[in-house]
Amino acid sequence: MRATYAADCEHDPADPRTDRSNERFFVPMGEVLSLLADWEGPVDDMIVVQQLALVMQAHLDDDPTLQVAVYAMDGFQARKRSLAVDDESVALAQGRSPNGPYLGDSQSFDGSALTVQLHNVVNQDGGRAWDAVGLRIRVPEELSGAAIFQYKADE
Repeated sequence: MRATYAADCEHDPADPRTDRSNERFFVPMGEVLSLLADWEGPVDDMIVVQQLALVMQAHLDDDPTLQVAVYAMDGFQARKRSLAVDDESVALAQGRSPNGPYLGDSQSFDGSALTVQLHNVVNQDGGRAWDAVGLRIRVPEELSGAAIFQYKADE
């Protein structure tokens, strides 16, 4: 997706860093929803993503011109992270820089569009090697809504 929209990439206006930066580009919502439909992960996360996709599809049905603001965090360069105590999850976001101008990943979003942050993360602990693309998604208030999704619990 990033390669398709590379010509439209721009520096994230909320990122004042000069040594590296987050990149922002806009993608038709239908393309993003197609990718989210194929996304796999833990069941609880998949339920949330599927609920989000249902609500966004309803908005897209009303307005087929909707765009998603996609942020390639650190230009999609690998970011080193550790697994959490559960040995499955990762804290994706980088926080505020105590000695610099960066206010943290939570500031990289578009207030009027669905925002998807793409985080390219790799193991920093030297143990079992892993890498992953992590998603952080932010829904603006005007696109919020509710969906109910029922699934069969593991037996």
